Amino acid sequence: MFTIGYAEGAAWNDTNFSHDRFNQLLIAARSEIDDFRRREMYGDMQLILHQEGGAVIPVFANHIAGVSKSIGHHPIAPTTYELSNYRAIERWWREAWD
Repeated sequence: MFTIGYAEGAAWNDTNFSHDRFNQLLIAARSEIDDFRRREMYGDMQLILHQEGGAVIPVFANHIAGVSKSIGHHPIAPTTYELSNYRAIERWWREAWD
């Protein structure tokens, strides 16, 4: 995702994010064979994006479809759009705020 969405010049870089250190880390991390060091590098890139990036991503949608006679659920409201009609935060996390 860093390569296609946040690297300088990337096709999906919608916010036009450009950060020299981020790009240096990204190139170096691709060839790093030490798992611990690579993890640190990606962590540093995440911190740079968090502090200086322009994207606001409130939630990542996870679409799962299961079919089985043993799967049950409460009635589900029909939705037209993703993220529960774009009200996922209100509908799914509200109880934690009360």
